[in-house]
Amino acid sequence: MPDRGSTHAKPSNEPSADERQPSSVPSLFAMDPSPSSLISHADSRIAFERCILTTSDIELPRYVKEESLKHLISVRAKGQYERLCDPRNCPKNSAKFIRACLPCIDTVRHYKWRTDLLADITAGLTNSSRFSVTGMAYAMLAGLPPVYGLYVSFVAPILYALFGRCPQASLGTFAVVSLLMAEPIERLCAETTESFGGNTTNTEFPIPVCYVPDDTSTGEYFDYRPVIAITLSFLIGIVQISIGVLMLGKLTCYLAPAMVDGFVTGAACHVFSSQVASLFGIKQAKKGDGVGSLFLVFYNLFKHIRKTNLITLAISGTSICFLLLIKLFIEPQLQRCGHCKFPVPSELMLVAIGTVVSHFAELQNNHNVTIVGSITSGMPPISVPQWNLMSPMVTDAIIIGFTSTFLTISLVKLFAMKYNQDIDYNYELTSLGMISVIASFFSSIAPSSSVSRSMLSGIPSGLLVIFVLLFLGPYFSVTPTCVLSAIIVVALKNIIAHLLHTPKLWRTYKRDFFLFMITFVVTLVLDVTIGLVVGLVACLLALTEQQRALTITLLDNLPGTELFLHGRAKLATGELHSTKFLYPLSRSIISCRLIGSLNFASSEQLESKITKVLKEHESRLVSLEDFEYPDQSASCNPSNTVSADSILETQQKHQQQQKQQNTTDKRSSAAEEAHRRFSSNLDRIEMAQDKTKKFYLEIHDEKEYAPQRFLLIDISGMTDVDPAGAICLSTVHEQFCSIGVVLVYIGNLSQFQCLDTSKWERFPSLSLSYPTMYDGYLACQNALFEPMVTLHRC
Repeated sequence: MPDRGSTHAKPSNEPSADERQPSSVPSLFAMDPSPSSLISHADSRIAFERCILTTSDIELPRYVKEESLKHLISVRAKGQYERLCDPRNCPKNSAKFIRACLPCIDTVRHYKWRTDLLADITAGLTNSSRFSVTGMAYAMLAGLPPVYGLYVSFVAPILYALFGRCPQASLGTFAVVSLLMAEPIERLCAETTESFGGNTTNTEFPIPVCYVPDDTSTGEYFDYRPVIAITLSFLIGIVQISIGVLMLGKLTCYLAPAMVDGFVTGAACHVFSSQVASLFGIKQAKKGDGVGSLFLVFYNLFKHIRKTNLITLAISGTSICFLLLIKLFIEPQLQRCGHCKFPVPSELMLVAIGTVVSHFAELQNNHNVTIVGSITSGMPPISVPQWNLMSPMVTDAIIIGFTSTFLTISLVKLFAMKYNQDIDYNYELTSLGMISVIASFFSSIAPSSSVSRSMLSGIPSGLLVIFVLLFLGPYFSVTPTCVLSAIIVVALKNIIAHLLHTPKLWRTYKRDFFLFMITFVVTLVLDVTIGLVVGLVACLLALTEQQRALTITLLDNLPGTELFLHGRAKLATGELHSTKFLYPLSRSIISCRLIGSLNFASSEQLESKITKVLKEHESRLVSLEDFEYPDQSASCNPSNTVSADSILETQQKHQQQQKQQNTTDKRSSAAEEAHRRFSSNLDRIEMAQDKTKKFYLEIHDEKEYAPQRFLLIDISGMTDVDPAGAICLSTVHEQFCSIGVVLVYIGNLSQFQCLDTSKWERFPSLSLSYPTMYDGYLACQNALFEPMVTLHRC
């Protein structure tokens, strides 16, 4: 094998022998140790001198085949048995099991009592008023009596303080989950009411009731909606526990945040439409179910607009303006001045004012304003899910369970990244399911997480809700429902504001823009459940298309360096201007980088992508057609044979011209001069080859065909190769070699076990792969230059 050449790049201000590294420490790179180099990286120089390396010259890690499945299972089973059943590990395993079941132990151990206790107590007492009011509003959104929202605000935060693992999060009611629960509750209530004769109450917004199943002779009635909601919450908890136990928490990473934002925004629009009837006091505008239900609400609203209760509308408008005034102007100003470090309880203030006005003005009797109605005082009663109701709600429980799971986990991930915490999401899902199951036995609906709550602040918040349940609950019975609807509408402003971020998504990342818009539009136009399913499918299709995408980018050498970058990059400092190539784009050596996974879905693109790169390279050479060379630079005889003497003579003349032009540049080193002469020789050969297309050099009475092009492919960005991709790469390699395009790979081909390169065609003086692009580039230069030198020696 011929000499592989050498690379050499020395600094213009070469350090002295005393400043160099000791000879006992071998190094390819030597940094200038002068004090000035420590101040600015621009003064540092890199010098290295070595031969051209191939991947066979480097001892790479061996990729051995994995053990058999039987051996793998036996080894893991033995390890699990020793870890769990060994008597010596029993105390350790018992303590670990207790801490896993009650993560509050670790939370209390690492809690900062002096700095965080007072702040959590104050935040809990302040936020409890907000959670109590929003809990009643979201319970009515689910079609339940308002007291069940108070039950959730009391039970869920305390349970999460015991079983939760994220100190910054807490549980309570959430608008999207309440909206999703409303549909199965109304559906089963309608079926049950129809089967028992259609018995309903005579309130403005009827709640179906039916005879007690165990004792129909007494004629007693009871509200059937809480029973359905409690059973549904129990099923949701079972779904969440199953997700955690089966270690499916990682599936949440397949849902893009843009898709979730689009779904939540569309669901928020449905939540808003469900409050229109209460805001205007029009019973006929009540939201229904099914496709197009949102538009039907506004159709009925404008159809019965003359039936608007002006007092109700005035109360709704005043309430919304009151909340927006405090949240957008007063509260930020107080926090900016430092007078108020906690949120202003604007919801509680609004409910208190509305309750007082409603009581003394008798709004229900005098102006037909709908009020909340009776609220039961006392602790949450013990409830048992109805087993006969579970089978019709399994599908709804799976959908709501996954939705609540992802909303909660996405928020936990946000806190974990912000506070640098390590949280096991499968354990978190199991805890969330346990909380939903336990809460269902205390007359609570399925909870979800919220940004405005924290774990330990939920304890004083829940304790204060007990005071509301025991003493203040009956006073909320005269609160106008339009006040609670106004609270829900204002709470949606931050969610609907996601629409304002769509222009930024379009400018930065169009895939997320389309995910957001597709999910949002489908959720808005069709239905919440359909929107969620379409969003999931869109995420999977986006991931599949991204895995199928195969990118090959053309690379250019940064003049004066060993770097190969995409696009015609230049040094901003301009310090290496004396080492610019005479002919920056090589006609015979093309460099590119392959990025992506070469699998059965993307392999069919490989050939077309490489062809596209070659065409792009040809089109870029068109811009260099005005580069003038002497007419006698190369001469061709009629037999399509190049005269080597004329080539050498032209090279010598051109070398002399280059030396005369560069005599004024004192910073040019010997290595740079050699590199320039070498590039000049390559250009002469390439231009001669471009004119003759095919040329033969006679060496020892034999004819050797020179390849038309060398294509260097950087495979460092190729993440995976499956058997179909390996077959495609082998086929493409043979096809391009047959037409005179030699493929040389930059990187380690042996890391892909599916590739068998033993039968691949290779150029005689080249290796199949090189560790760096610069090694491969210089090796290809030598391969082009070698036939001419041999002829010259003969």
